[in-house]
Amino acid sequence: MKIVVFDIWADYGHFKVPFTTTSPISFPVPPKPTLYGIVGAILGLDKDEYLKYFNDKKWQFSVSAVNPISKIRMVENFINVKVAHDFVSLNPKKSSRTQIRLELLKNPKYRIYCQSEDSKIYSLYDMLKDHKSVYTISLGISELLANFALIGIYDGFTNSKPDDFVEINSLLPISSIELIEDIKLLIENRKYIKLNMPVELSSERELLKADYFLIEMNGQTISAKPKDYVFIKELKNNIILY
Repeated sequence: MKIVVFDIWADYGHFKVPFTTTSPISFPVPPKPTLYGIVGAILGLDKDEYLKYFNDKKWQFSVSAVNPISKIRMVENFINVKVAHDFVSLNPKKSSRTQIRLELLKNPKYRIYCQSEDSKIYSLYDMLKDHKSVYTISLGISELLANFALIGIYDGFTNSKPDDFVEINSLLPISSIELIEDIKLLIENRKYIKLNMPVELSSERELLKADYFLIEMNGQTISAKPKDYVFIKELKNNIILY
């Protein structure tokens, strides 16, 4: 299988956890629907249509943190645009603005792995090679503009469950292991978080599938015996596509 690999980074990022409304917190890595949005923006898919395009499940992704994951909190001013359409028309007698504490990822940088049977994977490669995107790329919300760079296009080789632990360079879907003993957690200088993230959304943005993921927060590997994994020889990377 052909796998396109690229890096994406920004000064700040925010991938909102859906149930955090008044003080939004962020997932540490972009969930799969966000990766759909990033690839869709590069290819020029309309923001109201791109989920329909990816609904055929022909695309698989994986992601790893290149930089250690760091978070800060920042206060932002929000305006209720249903009450005030601009700063000039703010009504002092009506509450038209509010302050919220927004959790942001500081200096996030990720390595994205894309695999697809769709021929558009080569269009994605061409756009990345020329450092072009049809729409502006951001990490989560439009204010947080991002840069990106192609790493390359490589052959990926699928391997079945190994006898010994292998170092997984990407995040690890919990569904990719059979037993909890198939993960070696007690390794110095590694810090893990397990969380539930969306995997598939309908075109109406209803949640269709979610999964638990294990993420190493210092940008290091995860030692595990997955049911199967993909090896990229040139990068010496082991990844889990989902």
